[in-house]
Amino acid sequence: MDTHATRITAYSALAVALLFLPAIAVGIAHPIPTPGTPANDLIAFLAAHRTSLLVALSLNGLGFGGLLIVFGGGLWAILRRAEGGSGVWSAVAFAACVATAAAILVVNTLFVTLIHLAPALDPASLPVLLDACLVANLTTAFPNAVYVVAAGIVILQTGVMSRWVAYAGFAVAAIHLSSSVSLAREGAFSPAGVLPNLAPLSHFAWLIGVAVALLCAPPNKSLQPTGSAGG
Repeated sequence: MDTHATRITAYSALAVALLFLPAIAVGIAHPIPTPGTPANDLIAFLAAHRTSLLVALSLNGLGFGGLLIVFGGGLWAILRRAEGGSGVWSAVAFAACVATAAAILVVNTLFVTLIHLAPALDPASLPVLLDACLVANLTTAFPNAVYVVAAGIVILQTGVMSRWVAYAGFAVAAIHLSSSVSLAREGAFSPAGVLPNLAPLSHFAWLIGVAVALLCAPPNKSLQPTGSAGG
């Protein structure tokens, strides 16, 4: 396996995961209010945790809105060489990875804007804006699912990485697509419910898994197509 591409891809994946850790910690310590939270409670929450939320979101933006593109470029180099030919699936994986980064960055920007402007906004509008941020977050599931599935298809077809990386990617896609329809007004299937919170964690775990698979792969592993088919 190309050592240069391997290192770029693995270390950028680990960097994205590392930069996501503060958001995980803040989310556990200070869960985002659910849709329907009274405006006064929402204002109090945003004021009390303003600094920690902004720091976590800024680091998250750098990771998923920036370094994820570096990861996607490295992954594209590895998958394209392995796929050979027109390299359609590796190109789809890269394009969808960039789209994922852009979508996450947009959601991040919406959340930062909400927190930054909250003291000056009409209190009645805050719950609506929070709902908009949470629903926008659901739409990041679509490009995310496409990029991990496309990568998984190449991995199964070529054996360029361990097959479990592909199957884990399909699980990540299933979780994301399930989260995209979490539109209940409250409870586990709301935009702030179980699946919308599980989806980014599954992506986080998959990135670490890809990094481990790449760093543990034999350096002379062939990147040529094997001719085997996979779903």
